[in-house]
Amino acid sequence: MRVRLARLSVRTGISIPPGVFGPGLSVAHHGSIVVNDNAKVGAWCRIHCGTNIGISRGEAPYIGSFAYIAPGAVVYGGVSLGSRVAVGANSVVSRDAPEGVTLAGAPAKVVSNDGSNRVMPEWFPEQDNG
Repeated sequence: MRVRLARLSVRTGISIPPGVFGPGLSVAHHGSIVVNDNAKVGAWCRIHCGTNIGISRGEAPYIGSFAYIAPGAVVYGGVSLGSRVAVGANSVVSRDAPEGVTLAGAPAKVVSNDGSNRVMPEWFPEQDNG
């Protein structure tokens, strides 16, 4: 299985190890997605091209459910992002963030309390807002 995944990674530009994401992962576009195999991401995440979820100092990120990760975003190290977090395009996340916020910038900081509710596809399941 690992050999097949490695071949598909080269062909598609997507390197997502098994078991990192919960059910309902949505990859918006193919190409240049790299995820460390120690990262943990909840259910119903939407991730775009040019993103990297990586390790730093031996630690990998934890990202809650219903997360939205825009094109070019980088999330690295032992950060913890709550559920319904939206990470803006080309943002660099190196600090923890609570649930339901939007992060943007390099370094990323909270720019809104809207979170991912507005940017998720309408076909995603209803998100629990409580």
